[in-house]
Amino acid sequence: MKKKLCILSFALLLAAALAACSGTEPPENADNAAAEDAAIALAEIQPVSGSIDPQLLLKNVLAEAEDVTPLYAALEITGTALPMSLIFSRQDLDTLAEYGAVTPELAGLTVSAQRQGQTLLGLDLLRLLQLGGAALSEGDRIGVAGWEEESKLELNADTEALLVLAADGAPLEGCDIVVDGAYIPGVKRLLVGSCCENPHYEMHNRPPHDQSADAVFCFCIHQGDSPVRTVEYTTADLEALALAHPEAVWGSYYGIIGDLDSIPTMGAGGFLDYFEGLRLDYLLREELGLALNGRAELYSREGELYAEIADLQYFALEEDAYYICTDQGACIRGLALPVLAYSKNGAPLLPEHEHESEAYISGNTVKTALKEMGLEPEVGTVKNHSGPFVAALGNCAGYYGGYQTETGADCVRMDMYIP
Repeated sequence: MKKKLCILSFALLLAAALAACSGTEPPENADNAAAEDAAIALAEIQPVSGSIDPQLLLKNVLAEAEDVTPLYAALEITGTALPMSLIFSRQDLDTLAEYGAVTPELAGLTVSAQRQGQTLLGLDLLRLLQLGGAALSEGDRIGVAGWEEESKLELNADTEALLVLAADGAPLEGCDIVVDGAYIPGVKRLLVGSCCENPHYEMHNRPPHDQSADAVFCFCIHQGDSPVRTVEYTTADLEALALAHPEAVWGSYYGIIGDLDSIPTMGAGGFLDYFEGLRLDYLLREELGLALNGRAELYSREGELYAEIADLQYFALEEDAYYICTDQGACIRGLALPVLAYSKNGAPLLPEHEHESEAYISGNTVKTALKEMGLEPEVGTVKNHSGPFVAALGNCAGYYGGYQTETGADCVRMDMYIP
């Protein structure tokens, strides 16, 4: 479905971007004509006013699809120029595009542009950052996930930066970005502000969330029925591991899953939230040194046994083996790797189900701004209660799951029984 908006290799894009930042020419062995083509700036940027053609929005194109995975590709925008992290699903960005086209207060958010003979539809990134409370200063930069440190691009009030959602009448799966003429496909994270600095707003590293940085998760290992080892991690310990091993960090949408055979007659139901944490396969194998033979029991913060995993091989499967279901019963495949989460919707998890806590965040800065305009969006919901940790799991036939099984449940202890 996704249209190829640029035929350049990633290497050529990177070379062009580095040249743009440093003022040097591309390497001699680069295709200079192609590199110059990559730097063609956007032209004829125009605010979109009025209803958008529904077929330009991926959430409408996939509305009746059984597999809606592309709608849950996540974009994180964070950095020192923002007061908090912003997490958007692909369908959230579609919703913002709809708002931007019909809401006078959001004029300039949804735009169209011409580039290399193609018509692009998307969101003006600087307008989106403004909506999110960004405070840009001279010398701020934008970093794109997957690029090396020295490839950060300058960002200022005159920078042409467009999140591309559709091209030539067809929606993209995920979103691409045009920044100051350079085209980067498949964007997953943007760092905005001081060069190369990630404030990690999702972690318990600042007040008031640091008050629960000493919450404890327990792995209790049994040989047969006899306890043989207990390993405890505080929230701060887990987050230190995440910083040291970014390859072990995973984030995705979790909530209620269903038995796929039951959904056509019984439906699914529930909410989906974006949880981030450490992959449980990494924790069990690399940190605890387990061979993943045996079974596990999961306990809530009230000490109640709420779920069992009959075979620890559940944690050793390929990524595409896991799924969850939306509240309409459609399937999200291959994103729901099992994790022990410390954050929810871009914010640190609270230790209890407490809405009155000073650390409770109902919605992010974008949602707050939209509500002040009289809108009632689902976009930007945070509600970071339900900790201190969440065992965020995905379904997998034969190992875990079943009709309306919660996949984002508070958890403070995992008992493992090893033969």
